[in-house]
Amino acid sequence: MKKKRTFLVVALLVAALSLAVGYAAITKNLSVTGSASATTKDDNFKVRFTGTPTTTDGSKVTATITNELAAKINVSGLTTTGDTVTATYTIENYSAELGANLALGSITNTNSEYFEVTASLDNSAIAKGETTTLTVTVKLLKTPVENQTTDITVPVTATATAI
Repeated sequence: MKKKRTFLVVALLVAALSLAVGYAAITKNLSVTGSASATTKDDNFKVRFTGTPTTTDGSKVTATITNELAAKINVSGLTTTGDTVTATYTIENYSAELGANLALGSITNTNSEYFEVTASLDNSAIAKGETTTLTVTVKLLKTPVENQTTDITVPVTATATAI
């Protein structure tokens, strides 16, 4: 009986090894190779001025959007030291997928003796479909006297970067 059991165990081991060797001989390795690339779409990242700008005093300041990437502010009629006007512009991220980080560039005030120009963003990071506001403030620092040049150019730049 013991010989039969030993023979049966050995026979089962030989059968199992035969199956394993036979299975290994018929297995196949599958692999996937290739590459991937992405290209930019011209219309994927869209940030623009939108809506109608608002001002604090329409008799002294006008604000307009000249195209979706440019806006304008014109100030006149400031007469007393400390007179201040603001224009507020809406910036929209209408990208289909991308958020935007906004950063204000340096403001080059061409007549800092008479004017102070500041700008601020309500939110510097806007997700797709969101808006924020850009506020430009012009303040008269001292009252001009006769025959003094008090003109100013007000360049304010905001740069949008995709995130």
